[in-house]
Amino acid sequence: MTAPPDPGRLLAYVFWHWKQAAIEPADYESRQRDFHSALAAAPSEGFVASFSVALSGAPWAAGGGDAYEDWYLVRDFGALGALNEAAVTAGRALPHDAAAAAVADGAGGLCGLRLGAPGALGRRGRGQRDAGEQGEREHGTDGHGDRRHESRFRHPCV
Repeated sequence: MTAPPDPGRLLAYVFWHWKQAAIEPADYESRQRDFHSALAAAPSEGFVASFSVALSGAPWAAGGGDAYEDWYLVRDFGALGALNEAAVTAGRALPHDAAAAAVADGAGGLCGLRLGAPGALGRRGRGQRDAGEQGEREHGTDGHGDRRHESRFRHPCV
């Protein structure tokens, strides 16, 4: 049995992406699900979980149009490197390549867990920071004022 991740070191690689115009949303989302399933079926060392959520209105993703936000949770920086290599090898290569072939563009960022547990993200999706909000860039959960099921991530290098 694997020990639970150390919340002080847990990292999230967040990747915002959007589909090519010729790709149907259902096909795009199916490709994304297949890739996340392949990661879960054969996880790299230090991989905790991954998931994808749809979003719109984020100015940095598809010019505020329809986009997706993938979260890849790993134990530490070494695990991030292992995931980077594993994502495009073995049984994950074909699902990765199929998903990547449908992407028009994307951008990524790295966050560290600051508060709570990573499981809260999967339970309720991710919270949103208002576009004009200043200060530490964080992503939380819940959205209903219930802080018992909350996670907060922040960018570790700023």
